[in-house]
Amino acid sequence: MDLFQANAERIQHFKQRVEELGRSGEDTVVTLLNVDDPMGNILADFLMPEYDWQRYRDAGEVPVARGLAAKDGILTFLQEAGYTIAAQELADTNDLRVLVMDAEVALILDVRFETE
Repeated sequence: MDLFQANAERIQHFKQRVEELGRSGEDTVVTLLNVDDPMGNILADFLMPEYDWQRYRDAGEVPVARGLAAKDGILTFLQEAGYTIAAQELADTNDLRVLVMDAEVALILDVRFETE
């Protein structure tokens, strides 16, 4: 996924941050949300209320919300939004994962890259 690859450096940063905080995939998810995606917008607004995404649009960029979120909350959101496959994939692991929401699709991806 292009959004995932374009944010590889930030994903690695968040992976390191999770380790520094003493957290893990048991309680944390890295989020990578296209704010212009309908469901990505809802989740981004919940996680980062009143953030000014328009400045990215004005600069010709796609606004992307990146950060760490509580796994339980993300699971609930995915289930309630009807992303049952993504919710199940996330529920089935305690490894750190990335939730990518873009083009009306929710994907759960590994934080590791082939270059590691």
